[in-house]
Amino acid sequence: MSVKVMAQVWELDLPLRDKFVLLGFADHADDSGNCFPSLSRIAWKCGLSRATVKRSVKELMSAGILLRPRGYSLGRSMRTLYTIRTDKGVKLHPFIQERGQLPPEKGSSIDIKGVTAMTPESSVLESSNNPRPRISEARLKREKAEHASWLKRHGISA
Repeated sequence: MSVKVMAQVWELDLPLRDKFVLLGFADHADDSGNCFPSLSRIAWKCGLSRATVKRSVKELMSAGILLRPRGYSLGRSMRTLYTIRTDKGVKLHPFIQERGQLPPEKGSSIDIKGVTAMTPESSVLESSNNPRPRISEARLKREKAEHASWLKRHGISA
């Protein structure tokens, strides 16, 4: 398995099925992009049918991203050698996200700039540079009263 080749495959702009199948090949590849898994193995690994993998391989080969130059002899059997050429594919645009902003969704016409995620208790907590959030005065009084009541019920003096 080559993490280098897998990272390069992730950066390609490919349809989901083709990227997934190519990642299956990359999982078997060396750093040069050479591998020889069976189509059945890739189908099993990706959870796809063998016919779907064959269609994807045909698409990837026509794009020049996956090459099948020759058979590779291993004793009595012949294995098909595949070579992954990520340099032949179209790269995704660089991912740039400003802090506090969500990336735009495909086909979305809604402007989502300035959206801030909030937790359910964010109104109770006060923001500060302290790593532990401060509790509001009302909540602090309520918790102290509950604590004193519990101590009194159990006969413990404070």
